[in-house]
Amino acid sequence: MQVANNHTVQHGEEGFRETVEALANAGITAVGLNEQKTQMIEIGGQTVGFLAASDVPDNTDKTQSSYQRLDDAFVARAIKAVAEVDHLFVLLHWGLESSTSSMAYQKELIKTLSQNGVRGVIGSHPHLFYEAWIEGQTVAAPSLGNFIFDLCWDKRLLQSGILDVTVNKDGINTACLWPVELRNGGCCPSVSGAPIPVGESVNLYDLGENMRGEQLRKLKYFVRNFVRGNCRLKTKFIVRKLLTPLTTRFRVTMHE
Repeated sequence: MQVANNHTVQHGEEGFRETVEALANAGITAVGLNEQKTQMIEIGGQTVGFLAASDVPDNTDKTQSSYQRLDDAFVARAIKAVAEVDHLFVLLHWGLESSTSSMAYQKELIKTLSQNGVRGVIGSHPHLFYEAWIEGQTVAAPSLGNFIFDLCWDKRLLQSGILDVTVNKDGINTACLWPVELRNGGCCPSVSGAPIPVGESVNLYDLGENMRGEQLRKLKYFVRNFVRGNCRLKTKFIVRKLLTPLTTRFRVTMHE
């Protein structure tokens, strides 16, 4: 499971450590810890490796000290790791939530990783299901959208999918997308159609040109549903998000 993202630290370093520990206790490998080596599994006599990173900081941990930062050093490490396994997949938390398509720097990095033998580049963060394509011998999916998501203020956030990849000793054998609809308030991902082969480019959904008005719709949805669930934990989260920048600024001012 990819843990290199801004959400895993939003309840503090202790919460991050508890998350990683809970995953380990459940037999799930956390991928994306800071300076973590390539995580490997063996399937049918072939080794599959995973590395993960994020270029999205959160104001509770702007240095991204708990999880791996997406930078030049990580890219170099990923390229070097290609020789360690038969198939290397790089999981990236990146991009902009306000963008309805992959950005130029994402496409450029996908191209670089593909040219150096990375088998797949799989992304998250925008909460939208972007187009997917085959880049050389690499499957590229810059954003797989949401799988379980409770803040459903826009129907596009409920349109998702599953990337299904089969590899053999020569590389990618098949790659397809299963359309998925998030039902019952975003808590029930359900396959909504037949798998679609990934070729030069596959777009499951029309996401439009932009997400204009997103922040206002998000705020309205949050206020309407605030009383649902753990209100105490929500309040603690909001206070932490608001106070952290202020206390950091105060400390810097005092230091100066």
